Amino acid sequence: MRSGLIAVRAAVFLAGCSGLTSPDAPPAAGTYDTFFNFTASAPSISSTQSLQQALGTVTLGAPAEDGSFVGSFALQNNGGSGTVTGTMAGNGGVSITHFGDPNETPLQALAYLETLLPGCDFTQAVSSIMDGAVSGGALALTGGLTLPCSWNTANGVVIAPTTIAAQFSGTEE
Repeated sequence: MRSGLIAVRAAVFLAGCSGLTSPDAPPAAGTYDTFFNFTASAPSISSTQSLQQALGTVTLGAPAEDGSFVGSFALQNNGGSGTVTGTMAGNGGVSITHFGDPNETPLQALAYLETLLPGCDFTQAVSSIMDGAVSGGALALTGGLTLPCSWNTANGVVIAPTTIAAQFSGTEE
């Protein structure tokens, strides 16, 4: 009975420390077969469009002692490829600070989106950190990008602030 209580206390202690990076952190480094899903919306003109989905891979490198890592991504069918950088927490949490062409914030210079959305001005794009997690060999990330885009409306072509929502999910190869 006493050993069972010690095991429960140890599990509770470890759960409380799960946000810390440690050598015993869940393995997150690896290559993930990934499904890329994008949606464009322009609330000011009440328009939403699901964009063509894509398959590809995301590779997360082994995290350094501070949790930082470098990796890469590739989308199939000439969708582009590039680098990925960010940090991993011991609980499997992942924050991506760069996803796309070098020296750009996530999704800001992603050839796949630029091809799908030629009416958008990617030079004015603003993005944020992509967040997600790796758990049990599965990767899930979400992110977003805001930029001006042309939309065809009943009143003709309108330039409207547009949000591109990105959801990536995959399983380790």
